[in-house]
Amino acid sequence: MSTTDVYLVRHAESCSNITHDKWSTYRRRHRDILHEPGLSLKGYIQSFMLRDHILKKIKYDKVICSPLLRTVVTALISLSTFDGEENRNVVHIVPYLKFHSKKLSKVNDTDELKKKIHEFKLWFHTRGIHLYQLFRDLNPRYPKNITTIHFPRVDYSALEDYERRFRENEYIDVMRYFREYISKINVSSLLVFTH
Repeated sequence: MSTTDVYLVRHAESCSNITHDKWSTYRRRHRDILHEPGLSLKGYIQSFMLRDHILKKIKYDKVICSPLLRTVVTALISLSTFDGEENRNVVHIVPYLKFHSKKLSKVNDTDELKKKIHEFKLWFHTRGIHLYQLFRDLNPRYPKNITTIHFPRVDYSALEDYERRFRENEYIDVMRYFREYISKINVSSLLVFTH
């Protein structure tokens, strides 16, 4: 059995990390759809800082990420490329990187997560360069005239498989299924974005 280097990354600062009000973290609305905290301004800057650290210091064969939006956004920004540079990264959404011991209904199922990521990308493509420029003002050694930021591709197949395998509110041995998922991956290094 070969060994795998695992690099764990927690999501950047979210808006709920700023306040200690328990109701600010998750709010539910009609049909039990989850409202998640987005990244704070500091969280976006941290994600760009993480990008530089990953590029310089971490070699990885595969990227997996929990299905929470703040975690996916951290992964997308920190694995982004600039201007003409092609982005070959793929972020695999893995539902077993979570604390819940049962499958919750409509909590970032594939369709909801795809919609949230699509909306984030639309927003980011009009504001992301400004966020990068703010980051660059704090870190002037980084490239100045960036015009385009490219995100990695997102693979939802593990999340779709999870939705097919388990019923709503079914109890799940999350660690067992996570180990099962990892055991099928034959890589020497794994980059894990979690919450």
